[in-house]
Amino acid sequence: MKITMYTDRFIAPLPKAEGTDFQTPNGKSNYDHCNKTSGFSIKDHKVKWANWVFHVGFKARAGMRACVYETFVPYMDPPNEWYFRTFMDIGEFGFGRSADALQPLIDCPGNAEYVDGFMAGADGEVQKVPRAICIFELYSGDITMRHTEINVPSKLIRSGQQEKTLVVRMEATVGNYDYVLDWEFKQSGTTKVGLMSLEVKATSYTNADQMTENVHGMLVSKNTLAVNHDHFLTYYLDLQ
Repeated sequence: MKITMYTDRFIAPLPKAEGTDFQTPNGKSNYDHCNKTSGFSIKDHKVKWANWVFHVGFKARAGMRACVYETFVPYMDPPNEWYFRTFMDIGEFGFGRSADALQPLIDCPGNAEYVDGFMAGADGEVQKVPRAICIFELYSGDITMRHTEINVPSKLIRSGQQEKTLVVRMEATVGNYDYVLDWEFKQSGTTKVGLMSLEVKATSYTNADQMTENVHGMLVSKNTLAVNHDHFLTYYLDLQ
C-alpha cells in the first residue's frame, strides 16, 4: 500500500499557559475521603463531576448504557451435566432484569449515592429495582501529580494531588454468578472498566490430595470446585 496524498485540514490552536501550573489550587490537597459529602451532582440522571458530564441510564437488557453488551461463557468440563453449558448471559438473561439492589456499606461505600432502575415487567407493569446503580468517589492512594520545585532562589515549592476517581457500579446475579460491573472515570479524562464474577459447583473432594484425575477445575474450598471456563466480554460505550 502506498499513500499518494494526505491533506490535513484541521488546525489545532497552540495551548496557552493557563491551567498548566503544577501547583494544587490554593495549595490544598483533595484528600477528603472521610467526608461523606459527594463531590459530584446528579440531576435528572445527568452526572457532573470534575470535567465529566454524562447521563446514567438503566436498560432491561444491558443494565447501564455504557455496559457489557454481551458475555459468552463456554465451559471446559466434559461430563454430561456440564459439556453443553455455553451461555450468552446478556442475550439470554439480561443484566438489567438480573440486576440486584446494591447493599450500602457492602456493595458500595458510605459516600455513595444511589439511582433506582425502572423497566417494563412481564405483565407490562413498571418494575422497579431499588438502588440499581451507585455512584461514589474513590481514593486509590495513588498520586495523580506531584512536583517539588527547587530552582526558585530561597524558596522550596512542593505540591501534588492525590488520585481521585468517580465510580458508577451495578450488580447482576445470573445463575450462580454475581457480576459486579464498574465504570471508573478519572480526572485525566480516561475511563477504566472493572468486572468481578465467580461460579462454583459441588464436588466429592475435600482436599487437593484426593484429586488424582483431571477434574477440569480448581478446589477452592471443601466440596467446592471452581470449573474451568472462559468469559468473553463485549463492551459498548455510547459517547453521544
